[in-house]
Amino acid sequence: HTPTNIVAVNIALVDLLQGLIATPMRLLMNYEYDIAKDIVYGAVMSKYFCIMRLGFSTIPCGLTLLLFIVMSVDRYIAIIYPFKYDKIKIHLGKACSLCWLCSGVMFVKPIIDLRIWDPSMICSNYSDWLPNHDVMMYIWIIVSVSISTGLHIQIQWIVHRHHNNIFNQIQAIDHNSAVVYKKGFRVLKSSILLFGFFIGMWGSFLLFRVLGTLLFGGDTVGLKIWHKVINKITLLTSFLNPIIFSLRQRNLKKAIRANCRIKCKD
Repeated sequence: HTPTNIVAVNIALVDLLQGLIATPMRLLMNYEYDIAKDIVYGAVMSKYFCIMRLGFSTIPCGLTLLLFIVMSVDRYIAIIYPFKYDKIKIHLGKACSLCWLCSGVMFVKPIIDLRIWDPSMICSNYSDWLPNHDVMMYIWIIVSVSISTGLHIQIQWIVHRHHNNIFNQIQAIDHNSAVVYKKGFRVLKSSILLFGFFIGMWGSFLLFRVLGTLLFGGDTVGLKIWHKVINKITLLTSFLNPIIFSLRQRNLKKAIRANCRIKCKD
């Protein structure tokens, strides 16, 4: 029930959406099945499938980036301004809801403009998503990653310089608050680990996507194999973020062991 765990649960839901729907849809576009006759060599001719593919590819990416900004701001206030954190953390659930709403708004324009776009260009695994869409997505990725990275760097810098002073001030007022503040650094490490893993995974995905286009060009067979590999890697790693976070939380580990009927050691 802690604020940061609320954000982590939302990220876990997005990873579930990515792993169960978005990535399998991209993998499906690498095949020709009798049950999916509208899918030919990675280019979808069905507008409905195209909308689903576009939405479930765009929303998880944009939503996760927004949630990481929220998590970074949460840790920034908790570590740098601990006396103000109690008043602000109650609004974290609303911030997560706003992230879901914003990601949905990102999906509205492609739906409206879908009638004027060539479906084979929109939904091909081997060409740009949409006219100018890749550019907008890359700009959003760079901006959001820069914000989260900048906040984490600033947190580390201030902690390195003023950690003892902040802790002593809290200790002088309330010992219990000082203990909670000290535990907050473990949460900070978990959030940095989550963010770093996300950047490493999806940064590699985007890099491989660009390299595939450069290396194979018009070789459809080679591109099929390339996209099949990188999408399966994404499918396998989509569940690791919540696991990484949960294994660093003592209460969550106890709950997992209790559900598995494993005796817990304090």
